[in-house]
Amino acid sequence: MPLWGVVVCGIRIALSRVNYVVIRVRMTAELVAAVKRIARAGLTYAAAAQVTTPHTLTPDQQAGKAVYTRYCTQCHGARGDGNGEAAPFTTPRPRDFRQGLFKFRSTPPGALPLVSDLDRTIRSGLYATSMPPFPGLDPRARLDVIAYIQTFSRRWRTDTPATPIAPTPEPTPTRESVARGETLFAKCALCHGNGSGNGTMANALVDSWGYRIRPADLTRGRTKSAVEGKDLYLRIMTGLNGTPMPGWVGEIASDQAWDIVHYVESLGPWKQSTVRLGADSLTQAASTGVTGPMRANAITIPVQMIGSVAGYRFEPDSITIRVGDAVRFVSDSGGPHNVTFWPDSIPGGAESQLQRNMMNTSGPLTGPMLVKAGDATIVSFAHATPGVYKFYCMPHVARGMRGKIVVQ
Repeated sequence: MPLWGVVVCGIRIALSRVNYVVIRVRMTAELVAAVKRIARAGLTYAAAAQVTTPHTLTPDQQAGKAVYTRYCTQCHGARGDGNGEAAPFTTPRPRDFRQGLFKFRSTPPGALPLVSDLDRTIRSGLYATSMPPFPGLDPRARLDVIAYIQTFSRRWRTDTPATPIAPTPEPTPTRESVARGETLFAKCALCHGNGSGNGTMANALVDSWGYRIRPADLTRGRTKSAVEGKDLYLRIMTGLNGTPMPGWVGEIASDQAWDIVHYVESLGPWKQSTVRLGADSLTQAASTGVTGPMRANAITIPVQMIGSVAGYRFEPDSITIRVGDAVRFVSDSGGPHNVTFWPDSIPGGAESQLQRNMMNTSGPLTGPMLVKAGDATIVSFAHATPGVYKFYCMPHVARGMRGKIVVQ
């Protein structure tokens, strides 16, 4: 390419990025203005949403087009094809509305979403994506823009509305439920791996539009649309249209879906995490041979396993917990890493209980080898004997990668 062509190309890229910044600033300014209008009216976000609901209004597609042009075209494009000015700079890509495929729904796999499903996405946005929440957009405007979005796909005129899937009442979360969920999660491990999205297929996945897509990291305590257990239940049963994530309704029973939910919640700081709730009904799995309630306010402490030119270490390398808490070791970089406890450093008689409390052990008091960044393993200290538990990373113990856990 001649020099002038390189210069022109560089200018175009720079202008595109400037346009994107301008778009985001404009959207932010408009959102702030909308919020101020609500505030002047003496309404909070929640109160404003309760003034009326989309179900009591009649949509106006032309009014919806104006809302769409103002707030949505920058990313979703004027034709609803997901190719707006800002689209190249977003991850994941904006939704292409022309196929009528929507990920986050309460309806069966392959079905169109309910208006209420789309309304929730608009109001709440999609966490950790470029799709912002629009809490200041009044219910009428949301209904109008949904009606306009429906003009992009003929499915809205030809498909019969599907009956939504309603989550069944949640069973009491128990250690037994978590154990069953872990077994069922084997169906998910090909993509989700140990829950962090590191499955063997994770790097080869694409969506229906040909874009690369990553499995959700379920250890973070929330996903794009899931915050609570009932949200996870719906994602399991409905699947995500347009992605490799299938819906399991009809394939697994509702109680099995809840078992998977309880296992996923045990992997991270979910709002309804069984580890954090630790209800009195939580009991040690029968396989441990120990029964009795778990501590009600048990927590999970993260420990990073780090390897770099600066050295190899656990961070933090010394923590103090209480009986019933758990420690989640996460490989940050520089693997492979593992966790092995010194048998002669822990309280006498505690070895067998600790062995039962470790995930996927590969030997006496030895956890699995964590190869990739994001791999993790959890060590529970349920029914543990108070005292000092010293541990090390077997591949890097000579580099000083050691630590200790004080159980009180």
